[in-house]
Amino acid sequence: MRTSYTTPATASYTLNHYREVIFYWFAISTSISIAPFAVLAFINGHPILGTVLFCLVVVFVVDAAFMHWNRKPPLPPIVVSALVIVSLGSAISGGGVKGVVWGYPALMLFQCLTEGPRTL
Repeated sequence: MRTSYTTPATASYTLNHYREVIFYWFAISTSISIAPFAVLAFINGHPILGTVLFCLVVVFVVDAAFMHWNRKPPLPPIVVSALVIVSLGSAISGGGVKGVVWGYPALMLFQCLTEGPRTL
């Protein structure tokens, strides 16, 4: 079983542990599910959306790999959040209503990545 890189001495060890586990599995499932959409965006003639989605997949794969090796992810959650906001904005502008459907998974990501008041 994968162990957390957070030490038990922290006050919110349990919350941080579950946040890391959720983000680990979220990164793996998101990478698998978004990669075909990145390719499809390139095929449909949306190179900006395809590039942003491809960068998002790479960031998630790198973060999941570092977490699998029990190391702290190289990119802080705010960088991942910013990239998700950019990809969500480009999906909405390029896809219209279909892009809005991605809002719920993005909201769940922000809920798992951020703590306390920063979530709102």
